[in-house]
Amino acid sequence: MNKKIELILKETEDTMSAHAVLYFFRLSNICIEAKPIALLSTTVHVGAVEANLENVAGIEIPNKKQYAIYPKKENFFVPILKGIKEEHPEFKMEVKENEMTPVLTDEEMKMLGLTKEDFEEPVKNYLLFTVPDVDEERRDAYTDMTEALYDVAIAKLQEEKLSFLAKTKKYLFAESEEGIEEINNEIDKVYENNKKECDKNKEKKLNEIEEAYQLYLAEKLKEQEVASGNEDSSAGGNSFRMDMQDED
Repeated sequence: MNKKIELILKETEDTMSAHAVLYFFRLSNICIEAKPIALLSTTVHVGAVEANLENVAGIEIPNKKQYAIYPKKENFFVPILKGIKEEHPEFKMEVKENEMTPVLTDEEMKMLGLTKEDFEEPVKNYLLFTVPDVDEERRDAYTDMTEALYDVAIAKLQEEKLSFLAKTKKYLFAESEEGIEEINNEIDKVYENNKKECDKNKEKKLNEIEEAYQLYLAEKLKEQEVASGNEDSSAGGNSFRMDMQDED
């Protein structure tokens, strides 16, 4: 295989892989449970500085449905709130009384242009974000989003494959029929491997969405059964009281 073609193939392989990875990260942002990866894309604007969330806040996951975000400085509070709500408007937000104050590292303080004199008092509150349940409406929206992002990823893979064929066309005149077949097989393999990765991640996300929806239905059914049981108990009590009154 021509060295130039090998180079173009490697560049195409890297680009296709990047598109497959991007699809994975975009799916991770469809938040079914509270996982650290869903906050990786959150950026916080502190003055003129754009910081990652972990640079300006402590992050805890107390359970599968909640994130506890502890600002490292009082004036980080609102920028953190804005950053998370911009990335995840579906989260329910509560302000809670702070029980701990995370500390900025020396490197983070330098990046943000702060000194130890900037910290007069501990941060009084923290943010608690709750991931919403997957009801029918959210199930449909998440499913559509997963499919739409998949279509974008596959279109990008196809675009890269066509680009590879266009870039290498002028070098094929020096290749034998076997060489051309080898080149076509290689680009097909690269495309199929990345498509399979996208297929796998799409299927996994769709299963997560459906499982979360079924869990939501089961919890709602349990609530209805408890409510129905309470109503029956109440009705039984009233009937007993009426019987006693009749006997009187």
